[in-house]
Amino acid sequence: MNEERELEQSDFLSLFLRIDYRMKYVVYILWSETLQQYYCVQTNNLDDRLHRHNSSQSKSTVRGIPWKVVATIDVANRSEAFRLEKKIKKRGIVRFLTDSQ
Repeated sequence: MNEERELEQSDFLSLFLRIDYRMKYVVYILWSETLQQYYCVQTNNLDDRLHRHNSSQSKSTVRGIPWKVVATIDVANRSEAFRLEKKIKKRGIVRFLTDSQ
């Protein structure tokens, strides 16, 4: 019985070590025709976030509905996404988009 339990734990451990638990993140830039303004932020679920931006569930973007995605940048993890978001905002979104073309 102990051997079975050890085997199960061993199998579980090897499976656990093979799974990539790092979530993929995306930094995205939105455009509001209503406000004539860009908005930059990061998430690990772009579809859900865009839905929340356009359905009045996000206080910071409710005035700009409808929002359209104009750029996305995939990154490996949240800390990388946060750094890129800050870099874009510091540089200026318009300038970042212009330099990226």
